[in-house]
Amino acid sequence: MIEILKVDVALKNIETAELDDLIRRVDDINHSYTAVAAKMGQLYLHADERHVSSLTERLDKPMRNASENQQSFAAILDELRMTRNQR
Repeated sequence: MIEILKVDVALKNIETAELDDLIRRVDDINHSYTAVAAKMGQLYLHADERHVSSLTERLDKPMRNASENQQSFAAILDELRMTRNQR
């Protein structure tokens, strides 16, 4: 919780243009993670339909990681946008 408060204070102290640049960059990464997660899901389904269990088992962890990373970036993006909207 303390770490989040430190981030909030730091975000409130940067210029709006810099905040907008951060939002743009995080949004770009978020879109990339969303695309990767979707592609991983398609690959998993494709392998599962062909009963390639060795591949689906190996894809489990990377799929979870891609999904968790996307969720993390989406949360960061929401926080940045909320900070900008409070100005």
